[in-house]
Amino acid sequence: RWLATHIEPAFDSATRTRGLLGRDHLPEGHALVIAPCQGVHTFGMRFPIDVVGVRRDGVVVRCRADLPARRL
Repeated sequence: RWLATHIEPAFDSATRTRGLLGRDHLPEGHALVIAPCQGVHTFGMRFPIDVVGVRRDGVVVRCRADLPARRL
């Protein structure tokens, strides 16, 4: 099953640091791929997000829907 049809990479320090900050939403079907990544926070964000943890081999290991905004 497709989780996203448009992927935005965040593979360097600057794009990982910026992440989704300053945005009001992420359009339907879009995903921000953060790699490498050991954890996700929503501090400073304006909207909840869905988080999918994926191993290097592509296997999904964890899903969390509607992670609230402004959470450490």
